Amino acid sequence: IADIVWAEDPSKDQFIHTATRIRSHFLELVEAADIQGSIHIDPDLNHASLEGSKRRDLFLIYKEAVNNALKHSACASLDVKIERTPNGSRMTVRDDGHGFDPTSATRVNGTRNMQQRAAAQGGWCVVESAEGRGTTVRVELPVGR
Repeated sequence: IADIVWAEDPSKDQFIHTATRIRSHFLELVEAADIQGSIHIDPDLNHASLEGSKRRDLFLIYKEAVNNALKHSACASLDVKIERTPNGSRMTVRDDGHGFDPTSATRVNGTRNMQQRAAAQGGWCVVESAEGRGTTVRVELPVGR
């Protein structure tokens, strides 16, 4: 419920609020999982506009990517990077886990959910993985100036 209330609060429309929520969530997770983690969020995005549904979907894609890495990859490190792009923002979530076959039926639903959320917001999501090579999730979403 807290995620829904946060996503619908128009006072949170600046990207800095999303960055703060993602950073806090990430640091708690990597500490609890006792793995190495790094997070970098481009300060050029701080005052960009990110309205409710985009904010919600970006956060849900982030959560799915990170939770999947922690639950399934047996990773020792997890990195999140969010940067300004000419078209908006790009988030990259990368783990060094055992990887998987992205066409596997057991993995397709999570990938499809992230891709549908990104597409609904005018962006895209790509999941790259291979056995023994970890996984990288890249998401690009438009943001306001």
